[in-house]
Amino acid sequence: MDKQEFMEYLEEEYKSQVKLWNCDSSDRLQIGKVNLLEEIIDKAKGLDESEKPEIPKFVADWIEEVKQRGCGLADALNCFVSPIMPEKVKQWIQFDFAAVGCHHDNQELLAKAWLNGYTIEKESVWVVLKGAQYFHVFTGEYDKFEGFEYVLSMYEENAHTFADKQKAEAVATLVDGTVAEWSE
Repeated sequence: MDKQEFMEYLEEEYKSQVKLWNCDSSDRLQIGKVNLLEEIIDKAKGLDESEKPEIPKFVADWIEEVKQRGCGLADALNCFVSPIMPEKVKQWIQFDFAAVGCHHDNQELLAKAWLNGYTIEKESVWVVLKGAQYFHVFTGEYDKFEGFEYVLSMYEENAHTFADKQKAEAVATLVDGTVAEWSE
């Protein structure tokens, strides 16, 4: 039962107890039940719901694959034994000798996502700007004096988005533009 279902249950119980109280307004026990339910409802409204953590899509895909195979949370976290765990997930979960510290926070995030559900974090994408215009596409033609020919657009919806920042930087170099992070 989640918080919403619990609140609905309490509200229904409260209504039924108030009806009983209205039938016999001198019943002290009934008055006590109604007052107690009012207090419980007030306290329950203040309860925090477990927040769904935000995780990368590749981690969400891993969680769903492990659940589909009928395995448990321990299997999802055990990057040292699992032959099917994608390398990207292993790196996200396990100790990174190149970094200072380790990824215990990511282990906890995966566990919370497993238990409470999750949202998928938006991947960063980049666009190339030349002045106030967006890079749209190369035409495929190359002029040895002019370089690559390309199309710019002043409309955001025509902007070409890059999932790989290095590719965006390469295009920006070719068109003498700049790279900007983009939120879709």
